[in-house]
Amino acid sequence: ELRSHPVIGASWETFVLEDIQRRLKLSDPYAACFFWRTADGHEADLLIERGGKPHTLIEVKLAGGADPAAARRLAAIAEQLGAARACILSQQNGADKLAPGIERLGPDRFLMENF
Repeated sequence: ELRSHPVIGASWETFVLEDIQRRLKLSDPYAACFFWRTADGHEADLLIERGGKPHTLIEVKLAGGADPAAARRLAAIAEQLGAARACILSQQNGADKLAPGIERLGPDRFLMENF
């Protein structure tokens, strides 16, 4: 029943974003987190700034996350901002390269590489 609930995607996204921000506050209290949307409508669920500079862009997906269109949008934002990295974070463990500079990461890889 939970998988078919209409707000499961938004609920998962909120859970993940809150967890990342909590962990980040403990590991790097000077880092800042933002939602990001460009003038042309492209958006990223989370922009992490470190040292006052764009560091990591994250798009959270409930499903597998290997969405080429989402990867292209994220790559465009990363290029505009000069972010050091960008990833689509999904429930599926492991990692996949989706586009130049864009990876799909599971929680196992994301947590291992960032905290």
